[in-house]
Order: sequence, then structure tokens, then C-alpha cells
Amino acid sequence: MNDPKSAAAAPIPSPLAQLVWWSAAGAIVAVMAFLVMPYRAVDFHDEGAYLYNAMAVLTPGMAYDTVIPQAPYGFANAIFMALGIDTYYGLRLAFCAVIVGASALVLRALGATPGRVPEAPLLAVIPLLFTYTSLLSYQNAPVVIILAGVAVSEFGFGARGTWKSRSLLVLSGCIMAFGAFLHLATVPAIGVVLMLQYFLRRVPLDDVLVVGGAALATGLALVAYYGSSIGFETFFQVPTGGQHGFDLIGPRILQLLLVLLRPLLLFLALRIIAGHIIKQPARADAVTAGLGLLFLVAVHAIPTLQLIFGSALTGVLHPTLMQWLDVLWVIALRHLHVVDVFSSFSFGLLALSLVVSWRWVVGHSKFLVMTGALLAIFLLQASTSSLRPTNIAIMYSGTAVVLSFVALRMRTAEEPRAGRISVARVASIWFTVVVGLSLQATFAPGVHGRPSLSYVPADQPKLAGLYLSEERRDSLATLVDLYQQERCDEKEFVAAPNAPILYWLFGREAFAGRSWINPLFSWPIDELKVHLKTHEEWCFVFPQDFESRESWDKIKGLRAFLEEHAARQYTVGHSDKPFDRYWMFVR
Repeated sequence: MNDPKSAAAAPIPSPLAQLVWWSAAGAIVAVMAFLVMPYRAVDFHDEGAYLYNAMAVLTPGMAYDTVIPQAPYGFANAIFMALGIDTYYGLRLAFCAVIVGASALVLRALGATPGRVPEAPLLAVIPLLFTYTSLLSYQNAPVVIILAGVAVSEFGFGARGTWKSRSLLVLSGCIMAFGAFLHLATVPAIGVVLMLQYFLRRVPLDDVLVVGGAALATGLALVAYYGSSIGFETFFQVPTGGQHGFDLIGPRILQLLLVLLRPLLLFLALRIIAGHIIKQPARADAVTAGLGLLFLVAVHAIPTLQLIFGSALTGVLHPTLMQWLDVLWVIALRHLHVVDVFSSFSFGLLALSLVVSWRWVVGHSKFLVMTGALLAIFLLQASTSSLRPTNIAIMYSGTAVVLSFVALRMRTAEEPRAGRISVARVASIWFTVVVGLSLQATFAPGVHGRPSLSYVPADQPKLAGLYLSEERRDSLATLVDLYQQERCDEKEFVAAPNAPILYWLFGREAFAGRSWINPLFSWPIDELKVHLKTHEEWCFVFPQDFESRESWDKIKGLRAFLEEHAARQYTVGHSDKPFDRYWMFVR
């Protein structure tokens, strides 16, 4: 199956069209880099663990947090820390750069350059909107990095027989191996990619072996280094909390397949009906695309507006309308979590593009390889995670949207008769931007409080560039002063519950490598008590965390122990918001 190498039928985009799309892309990057990322709430939980583990990778002898031993995600941010980017905000900007850079590579590998596809700049930045995290992690990094590696391999195949080709193929294997290394459940996806490239792309076997050999060598080296660092007995342990998820792999895979299969069957039925009524295939595709995009917008418009405007839209009309939508769309959107709305929209869009552009898709094996890789990584990662599948699905939504619009746009470019799809496609792109912005305006700020433009600059060096509420800034400043006053840098230091970011802020090793001590997840209170009793001097920072209410009995036991054995106790901050108040116990 050979990809057409020319698109002579593709019209040259006008300068005005290119200006519009480049301006829109620049505006989104500016909003994310200079508004969302600086004002987004500091994540003391997950992203605190990412920061701690990145620091541990670069600090000889510092224990790595192995709460998920098969996901050494700290290595992703450690690369940027090693390059001198050691602030939270700087690493957030690095996250944005990786997302946009990987999307740009995928677009270029598929031939969707700005010269052929004027909206390509906007498509490259759309994945920034479809994420509720702000640092590279085991959730978002594998798909981004592996697909970037697939794109690099396509450049290598195009320069076959040259030194440049071999170098690019080796580089692509290294990139894919590193992406899979960050969440080892995704390793089989590399095998899927290689098989698709060999059987669908008809890539010569020796080129496939170069990519596979580079991936294997890099992967073994990374695993050997990481395994020897944490201990191979730890490496093969079941992740904390995973016992509740790994026995459900079969049902999870079925649930995940339905995310794509349900809309695929729906739009396939619509295309068959349109084909029976309209005998011209191009017109039938255009009608299916128009109706399908209208349907996607209609189904997701109300949930999106609700996320933007809160409960103002609820009333008599909303339940009635949603009942009709339930009949049409099987998925009961009114019961979905916020992230489900976005994954439902993006995978529905991907299904529609596959149905409408199937002639183009079948003739373009690059697209099939990229889509197959996306779905393989998605199924492997989400089915082996103890998280909700849709928490993983949102990480793939941006890339699914990009692939969807590539298929729709390239089909239009190479088949002028399909131009009727253009209006619906362009309108849906702008709706996609609205959907993504609604995610950033609602869920992305994090669970620790929605940010406000009235926030003030952080005064801690590692938080430079971020804006915090005055309460949080003042409480952190007081905490730092007490840390220095009590000479905590010379004493044993522990922060719990749910405060791994404090280890990174103070540059300290976590207790037994457990930066993330959570009453609902991992609560080694007996070990912790023994550990403190073996040290004559220690500082224990106890943040007020909203999740603690669900396990107050465990929290009370720890608080009572600290109050009994501490020589001094300080209360920092007066706000009731999570992580705006701390208790420091000193001995």
C-alpha cells in the first residue's frame, strides 16, 4: 500500500487564510503559556510527585518514589531539569513545547504542512487544550513521545539508503523506547507500530529491524539502569492501588473499545443511509460529514456550555433535551464526569473522519499506522491503570482530534469534489477550540481551587513565574521561614499527607522514598512512627488537605502521635482551603 507522493490538486492557501490560522495558533499558545500555566493552581499531589521524582533521578543516592514502579515518569522532567529548567513554571512551558512539537512532527509526517493545510498551525496546538495536567507524566507522555518517534521514522523511510535515513531510524527507535519506558505497559505498542509499518506501509524489513533494534537496545538500557537503581524486586511489585484494577483488564478493554466503536457504528449507519439516498459517493460523504459534525456539536454543546457557565442552563429544557440525546448517542452525557465530555467528543470526531474519509484513509498507510499506534497505546495504558479509563482517554483526545481533521482536510485537498465538507470541517475546528477552552476554564485549574487574575506572584525561587493566592503565598513563605528557623535542613524531614511537592521545594529526600503518603492510597503510619522514634530531631509538616476528611480516623492517629512526641508545634495560615494551612511539628 503506497502513499501518493503528490497532491497537485491541493489549492495553495491564500495569505489571509494562513494569517488567520497562524494567528489563532499563536493566540492559544499565548493564552496557555502566559495565562493558564502561570495562574493554574499548584498541584501538591500528582505533579508534586513528578517534580520530586525528577529531582531524585538527578540526585545521586536520593530514593525514587516507587508508588508505581513500572512507570518511571520522573525521567521525562529530569531531562529538562538537567538542561537548567528547574522551576515549576519552566517545566510547564517545557510540557507545552513537547506537546506542540510532537503534534507538529505528526502533522508533517502525514503531509499536513501549512503549505497544504492552512489550519495545520492551529491543529498543532489543539492538544494543549485537551489536557488537565501541566507536567509530563506517565499519563500524557507515552502517547506524545511514541507518536513523535513514529513521525521521525517516517522521515527516515523517506530518505531511504542514506546516512540521514539510518540516523533518523535509530533516533526514532530511541524516542519510542523512551516514551514506552515512562509507562512500561505501553511497550507492546512499539511492536504494533513495527508490524503496521511492515505489513501496511510495506517498509523494507531491514529498515523495520533498524527501528526495532534501536528501540530494544535503548529500552533494555533504560530498564537495566532504572531496575538496578530501585531494586528489581521493587520493579516487579504490583503498583499500590493496582490490585483493584488489574483483575478488570478484560472488561476495561471492552469499555475502551466502545469509546470508538459506538460512534463508529452510528456514523457508519448514517453513511449507508446517505449512500442509498444519494448515489454520488462524494456528495454522500459530504452529507454524512455535515450531519455528523452537526450531531457531535449538538450532543456536546450543552455539556460544554454547562462547564463554562455552571448550572445556569439547567432547568426544564435541559433534562428533556438530554433524554433525546441519550436515545441518539447511547452514552448518557448527563452522567459523565467532566473529562468524559471531551474524550467522547474527540473519539466521536475520529470515528466520523474514518467513515467519511475512508477512501483517503485506506490509500494512506501513514495515517493508518499513526491511528493504529494511538489506539494501541491508549488500550494498553488505560486497561492496565487503576485510574478511571476516561482520565487516561482525555490525554489522547487532542491527538485524536488532530488525526480527525487531518483525514477530513486531506480528503478535501486531494478530492475537490469533497469540498462541501470544508464548511462543516472549519466550523467544527472552531467548536473544538471552544470545547478545549472550556476544559481549561473549568477542570484544568485543578482540584485545589480555581485561579484568579487577582493572584500575586510567588516569592519562592522554584515557583518563580507562578501566581498564587495571597493566603497560599504567605503561608508558604512562613513555612519556609520556620523551616530555616528550626534548622530543619539539619534534621529528619517528613511531609504528609499528600504533599510530595514540599520535598522538591526544600530539596529533601522523602521518607523511605515515599513522597506521596496518602491515607486512601498508601499510609505506612506504623513504619513512619518507628522512623521518627529512631531520630532524636525531626521536622514534620502536616498540610491541611481536603481529601483527609474521608479518612479522618487515620489522620487523627498520626496527629495524636505528633502532638505527643513533638517539642514544639506551629500553625501556619488561617484559610480553610486545602494547602493554605499547615501544622509544623518539631522535635
